[in-house]
Amino acid sequence: MLTRLAFLLHLTLFSIIPLGNFGSAWAQSSAATVAPAHVATVAPPQVAIVAPAHVATVAPPQVAAVAPASLMPPIREPGVGAFWEDSLSREARGDYLGAALAGEWVAEQIPDNIHVRWRIARNYMLAVEGLPADDHDGRRQLLESSRAWARRGRQLDTRCGECCLYDFASTARLAALGGPIRSMRLVREAGRTLEHCLASPPSWSDSPWSYERANLYHGAGVFLRLLPESRWFSLFSGVRGDKKRAIELGRRAVDLAPERVDYAVGLGAALLCHGSRRDDADEIAEGLRVLEGVVGLPDHLPTDDLDRRRAWALRADPSLACSNTREGQIHFE
Repeated sequence: MLTRLAFLLHLTLFSIIPLGNFGSAWAQSSAATVAPAHVATVAPPQVAIVAPAHVATVAPPQVAAVAPASLMPPIREPGVGAFWEDSLSREARGDYLGAALAGEWVAEQIPDNIHVRWRIARNYMLAVEGLPADDHDGRRQLLESSRAWARRGRQLDTRCGECCLYDFASTARLAALGGPIRSMRLVREAGRTLEHCLASPPSWSDSPWSYERANLYHGAGVFLRLLPESRWFSLFSGVRGDKKRAIELGRRAVDLAPERVDYAVGLGAALLCHGSRRDDADEIAEGLRVLEGVVGLPDHLPTDDLDRRRAWALRADPSLACSNTREGQIHFE
């Protein structure tokens, strides 16, 4: 059971952290990420590169004001701004490891800056996808770095939702790489962290369709839909699935970014899953309508075509909804 739990969490977390506004950059320049052996702090080249426009903060629609701990304050330290712009430029090009390393140098110069810390955590997380699937040591090293930087941000301010998001995501993915005993401990830890994240969600946005808050809601919904709701599973893992709550979180993600294909598929799957188990014709009908609607949504991520195929598969066979992921069907109960 423990081995299957780790496998489930790996697949779940692959959906929990979408590529967001970095999808095209990753597809074009994944080769820019180098081997994780160089995760020691290094100083980036002293080149002032103007940060791309899309990395500016965009106020998310219909989102109540939250603690601004995770937002980027002006950099007043002489010479540091150029290094931060270099980190942002590397991030935009898909060189996520380079961006993280450049960010580490900036973090040394302004150690009380929370935004820099969670951006480093996110870049280490994104750099993981550039490594071969069987490079467990390399992935573990990057995930440990991501979690460490996310937690450094949370140490400065526990209200940092972005820090919490990447703490949760890195912890759960580390559980997928650990042995059975270590995995159980990390699963419990990830479950507790997720509740903190939902209580104090992120506020950052990279674009009008890419919100860290929506990423959290979508990922949490996928997580709760896939996990079993049984008490015995909760006793072993400290985490329990909740299909109804998955619908609620899916709606929040779609409300924030209604043009995201992955969010729509997540909501549709949650509606079909819960509706099928309760024999609720209205929920099933709504889920089918949501999935049908993905045809008219624009492309934002490299995975959009795959998610559209998932939508059609679920419409053809709604019984697949509770175990459906991009990587196939996960039958755990």
